[in-house]
Amino acid sequence: MITNIIVRIVILLRKKYIKLMDKIFQIHCCHSLKSCGNNFYISYDSTVMGLNHIMIGDNFNAHARLKLRAFDSYEGQEYSPSVKIGNNFYAGTDCHIGTIGCITIGNNVTLASKVCIIDHSHGIGDYSDINIPVLKRRLGKKGSISIEDNVWICEGAIILSGVKIGQNSIIGANAVVTHNIPANSIAAGIPAKVIKKL
Repeated sequence: MITNIIVRIVILLRKKYIKLMDKIFQIHCCHSLKSCGNNFYISYDSTVMGLNHIMIGDNFNAHARLKLRAFDSYEGQEYSPSVKIGNNFYAGTDCHIGTIGCITIGNNVTLASKVCIIDHSHGIGDYSDINIPVLKRRLGKKGSISIEDNVWICEGAIILSGVKIGQNSIIGANAVVTHNIPANSIAAGIPAKVIKKL
């Protein structure tokens, strides 16, 4: 019986600790962001970088281990990153949003767990840097990423550089989006293709 009481106390203290850490981290992020709306939630175990280049609307809700990163420099190269996320954004666990350029996410966008939205890669694309270690290569990109309003991106999907996803679209689980997806579409596969119009 004493063991059960101790376990309950430990569980309660852990919950209170996590809640406190979340609150402290949220305050830090709100003050560091370029702009931040109301009802902002981010888990304390998230990784953030370049918050001064990121604008977030109302009702932002990101669960455990979000990576939200805007790189303004890497390996001596300077970049001008920008991230704009609209109202009513939701991200499940282990999502990644990273940019050296521009990522725009509209209102009412939902990301399931393990979604990756990234506009850059290690290397400039012409393989002239093939003999340089991967992590030492300049970051390269093909263009901006734009995700319009009311888009649902399912588990494990990857959105790559130079892509626009039209409003009301659904991106299937584990899809890799390398080209534009028109509005009111369901897209799936590697690379993602439209499989149904809504």
